[in-house]
Amino acid sequence: MSKFIYSIYNINHNYKLIKTFVLFLLMINTSLFSMYANENETSQYVFPAFYKSIIIMKVGKQEAKINYNIVTEEMVFDQNGKYLAIANIESVDTVIIQNRKFLPVGKVFYELLVSGIVTLYFQHVGKLIENKQESTVLGTSSQSSSDISYTKLNRPEGIYNLKLSKDYSVVNESAFKIFYKGELKTFNNKRQFLKIFPEKTTLLEQFIKSNNIDINKMDQMTKLINYCNEIYK
Repeated sequence: MSKFIYSIYNINHNYKLIKTFVLFLLMINTSLFSMYANENETSQYVFPAFYKSIIIMKVGKQEAKINYNIVTEEMVFDQNGKYLAIANIESVDTVIIQNRKFLPVGKVFYELLVSGIVTLYFQHVGKLIENKQESTVLGTSSQSSSDISYTKLNRPEGIYNLKLSKDYSVVNESAFKIFYKGELKTFNNKRQFLKIFPEKTTLLEQFIKSNNIDINKMDQMTKLINYCNEIYK
């Protein structure tokens, strides 16, 4: 009988240990998710406010308070407190916001960072996600997320006037674009970047190493592309 009782005690004790361990793992997982979400969470706009900007048209120019929406990838202007997207962007040559230039490329705008034999653009783009709380098998709640389209959040006052609550966040998926030899090229790492310039790989590798270039940072990529234009003169 004592052996039987001891066995039951072991089972209960082990169950408690396992449950505690699982809860601990879930807490870590939730914490990691929160850290990741906060790291990637950003505003739906490039700038913290709508600034007086210049719209250079193919014929003439205009001024307006403007910001760039990274979720819809549209240039948005403030019209007496209402936010509206600029239409007919094919008639726009350049938009200048806070001395930063944005050029229309197809139906969106790219920020121009370097102009030359090698031209560097930055595509500001983000993905809207809905944060959810889900119950686990042990009754605890964990955070998850899912993609959501702006159409789901449409309001009579317009989607650009929408203020994101804590239920929603924007994951930044922006990327650099290089225009070289008549082609627009994308890269995600150093190896892909160097493949764009096979004849200058050694020089570029040396420059990247000696200057500790991080190809994910805008100022350092600008420095690197300026160097590209120097060696291609």
